[in-house]
Amino acid sequence: MDRLVKQLTTGKHNVILEPHAKTLEEIKKRISELKFVFIRFTETQGGTELGLKIDPNKNDISEEDFDLEKGKICLVGSCELNYHQVLCHTEIDLKTRRGTAQLECVTDTN
Repeated sequence: MDRLVKQLTTGKHNVILEPHAKTLEEIKKRISELKFVFIRFTETQGGTELGLKIDPNKNDISEEDFDLEKGKICLVGSCELNYHQVLCHTEIDLKTRRGTAQLECVTDTN
């Protein structure tokens, strides 16, 4: 298994949701309409940014309030990282856009 994939599948890691988005409205649209978000793992060498295809059936956004910028959201999305298909499980605080994430290796595409 790739070193970075192994690192990110072990334990929870600090992340930022949509580091380039200017507003929470943008993020809300990406989650609900586009079903695609970016997250950045902040503790890897240089940071690791992943684009996640969100699985609407596995998300929990019941505690969120985008208008008041409060609550937390739990997103699950998939992507490929260094030839490994992975699921990313996140828990994000809306006010700070920060939280934790852990990858789950689904398949090896080598």
